[in-house]
Amino acid sequence: MNIDLVIQGPVDGNNPFLSKMDSICKQFNKVIISTWDNDDDSSWRSEVLKHDNVLVTSQELPPRPIDGDGKYRGVVGQSTFYWACLSTYNGLIKSSAEYVIKMRTDEYYEDYSLIKKELRKSKAKLVFGNIFYRRNFKGGPYHIGDHIYGCKREYMVNGLNIALKYYNKEDISELFEFSQDLSQIAHCAEVALSHIFLVGAGVPRSIWYEHQNQVFPCFSKHFKLVDINRLGDYRACWQQGGPMIFSPDSQPYVQAHFDK
Repeated sequence: MNIDLVIQGPVDGNNPFLSKMDSICKQFNKVIISTWDNDDDSSWRSEVLKHDNVLVTSQELPPRPIDGDGKYRGVVGQSTFYWACLSTYNGLIKSSAEYVIKMRTDEYYEDYSLIKKELRKSKAKLVFGNIFYRRNFKGGPYHIGDHIYGCKREYMVNGLNIALKYYNKEDISELFEFSQDLSQIAHCAEVALSHIFLVGAGVPRSIWYEHQNQVFPCFSKHFKLVDINRLGDYRACWQQGGPMIFSPDSQPYVQAHFDK
């Protein structure tokens, strides 16, 4: 199975994944770092590019919606959601792999074999880590964990392409009838991302929320949860909380934030 890794977000030279590139690069066909042109320190680029299978892609960081004229539709002004969608898309289109795993630049995971295994088994599912995942009866069926996930590249490229058109105020009525499902204002970022995946996978909107006794067949068919505590050493980060850093050493406190 051909799998690439997309590492998405700002890079300042102190990101935890940078010191682990030897190990990361051995686990993937290609490692794509998708970031922004105006990073303060670019010396890290020459170091990561010493690896033959690393590609760095970047563009100028767009302004937040609240800083300009309200350019983006369906995005909370102070959030980084639009940036995450755009830089993820920029990384995905540089890949030619059938499957991708996506992680953030402020995090690190040691062993990706479990996610790869689940991708091989499920093939068409989005496999996601359990950090900030909410169980069906507490957060609805689609409050996934969006810090690390893997899926068919085509599905996420298709979904993000439509979502970015929506955020940039293009008419997507012929592409997707219920465009409000892509809105981060109507839904939190995790739910909006899961909707983006479903759109990209071509799953009919009419069956997304069908359920009986709090069982959602569509969620079970298209999503798979994995425990990040089974990914070896890791550093997961919650920026809105301070930031707050999670690692295997932070047990059992970390469990309060996983699989709620």
